Amino acid sequence: MKILQLTKFYPPFWGGIESVTYELTEGLHAAGYECVVLCANTTNVTVDEVFENKYKVIRAASYGRVFSTSISPALINIFRKIANDFDIIHVHFPDPLTALALSLVKPKAKVVIHWHSDIIKQSYLLKFYLPLQNMVLKRADLIIGTSPKYIQESPQLKDFVYKTVAIPLGSEVKVFENTTAVEASILNRFKGKKILFSLGRLVYYKGYNYLIEAASLISNDFVIVIGGEGPEYSNLKKQIASYKLEAKVHLIGKIPQVELASWFKACNIFCFPSTFASEAFGVSQIEAMSFGKPVIATEIPRSGVSWVNAHGVSGVNVKLGSATELANAIQLLANDVNLYQKYSVGAKHRYEAMFKPNQMVDSMLNQYLKLTRQGESNLSQLSKLPKVSIITVLLDNKKYIRDVIDSVLSQDYENIEYLIIDGDSKDGSVEIIESYKDKIHVFISEKDEGVYDALNKGILKASGDIIGLLHSDDFFDHPRVISSIVEKFLKDKVDAVYGDLRYIGNTGKNEIVRVWKAGAYKPNFFYKGWMPPHPTFYVRREVYQKFGAFNTQLKFAADYELMLRFILKHQITLSYIPEFLVKMRVGGASNRNLSNRIKANIEDRKAWKLVEIKPGFLTLVLKPLKKIFQYSIFNQSWKTPQ
Repeated sequence: MKILQLTKFYPPFWGGIESVTYELTEGLHAAGYECVVLCANTTNVTVDEVFENKYKVIRAASYGRVFSTSISPALINIFRKIANDFDIIHVHFPDPLTALALSLVKPKAKVVIHWHSDIIKQSYLLKFYLPLQNMVLKRADLIIGTSPKYIQESPQLKDFVYKTVAIPLGSEVKVFENTTAVEASILNRFKGKKILFSLGRLVYYKGYNYLIEAASLISNDFVIVIGGEGPEYSNLKKQIASYKLEAKVHLIGKIPQVELASWFKACNIFCFPSTFASEAFGVSQIEAMSFGKPVIATEIPRSGVSWVNAHGVSGVNVKLGSATELANAIQLLANDVNLYQKYSVGAKHRYEAMFKPNQMVDSMLNQYLKLTRQGESNLSQLSKLPKVSIITVLLDNKKYIRDVIDSVLSQDYENIEYLIIDGDSKDGSVEIIESYKDKIHVFISEKDEGVYDALNKGILKASGDIIGLLHSDDFFDHPRVISSIVEKFLKDKVDAVYGDLRYIGNTGKNEIVRVWKAGAYKPNFFYKGWMPPHPTFYVRREVYQKFGAFNTQLKFAADYELMLRFILKHQITLSYIPEFLVKMRVGGASNRNLSNRIKANIEDRKAWKLVEIKPGFLTLVLKPLKKIFQYSIFNQSWKTPQ
């Protein structure tokens, strides 16, 4: 598969879109896919280079920029010549130049539009450009939005939501050999001060004027450092002087990439005070989160900024354009050590769960493969948006419950109902869950009769069209899991869908120790010891209503009995997704020790009796034996990328 990234600019010219295009191209190249980048140059010279000895970057000659758009006939001519060499053309919007190129050239490739933001500032020109933009959006095979919130609220995407999916941006700030030394020099420069850091182009929508005003309202043990260049530099400099804040607010200009990690490590708080929907996501927020820094951001209508920084989880979101609220939030985090620590941990967790570059790349690659392997996309059917209920049950799992919640919240599918059934935990799990209370639709905390009793409570409470389970030691493999499951339900019109599973160790490094590739179902499979991975098994709610939920007579094998009953006895229809859907930590109840494994095998036999079907002669021997071949020592094939 050959992929063309068609974009405005490319590093060493850095910006939000450039950073995302870079991470995406680097990740795809590392995964073995042939990538080419076509962008405008900053001069009237075309440069065809091999970027860092990896992949081709073509910088088309440009006559300059008008209204933030490069004037580059050369880019259109080059695109015309090379467009049919690719399977996927990935275009980064907004950009009238690339929109014009797509309108003039009709490539055979699948066209993916990456919607970074609406056009806001040049609204008076939008009415002239809108017909061209809509023509290209209509023609696109797929549109990628950067957050569910932006897709929901964008007036420019409202007619194309049926083929738009959310894939959160991913970014990683590289740590260099000199990072620690530069960090030490920063701390020495501002010795004895707390550092509030902000980063971005100095433009009208960044809200730095409010941050400077807030500096006059906070205690003098803070310094505010703003990194970046732009047209607002002079105005901000004058404002700093007018407030006599030269010793407190520092405009430090463009920060070299080799020093960026040092600033994130040195700062105490990161602030993102933007004020207009031109700010659609805020990549520097997730970069700060990657270093465990609490974020203060703003609640911008028609923007995903406040979705990226989850209020009460990774930091605080304040009222738009209010210096007072910014100042209050800064002082709150400075004065409340416990709250600061909570948001610091929450920021790091949120980044790990949602915004790492490999997650963005994996999700994007999944979309590419669907477009190229399956012909016409089934995404248009998603306009029906069936509700998916996801149930998590737990008892005293403070260590991992935040991971599973963040995993659910990271899904790009919109219509999710999330239920958590807790067995009266006493270890602090409840407090963590309650910090997400506005994101959880049903939360019950009371004593139960075990995991299957708790699951039955959740199934009874669930109102979704489709029901799935995500245990408190598990998390989704990527942000597109639920979208993939729903697409499969809609395409194949089945009762249940399942996929593959990875087991990871408990060291905290998420290393894969075992995989479970289920394969497509055949009627005799259960007799050969087969069953689908239960954490990947999603079922229509009416199946539970018709055939019942978990049999609580069983303590270890109720999931096995349920699937025997649904699939073998009542012959529900099901489809297999040949991809990894869930990562599961090793050490589940039935596998925790030899005693439990023996009890589980005894219950497997009982499960067949309960469904009134006789197993094969070797069925109950083959079932545990099949697990042996899930380990890499016996089978190396699972290590190849799927």
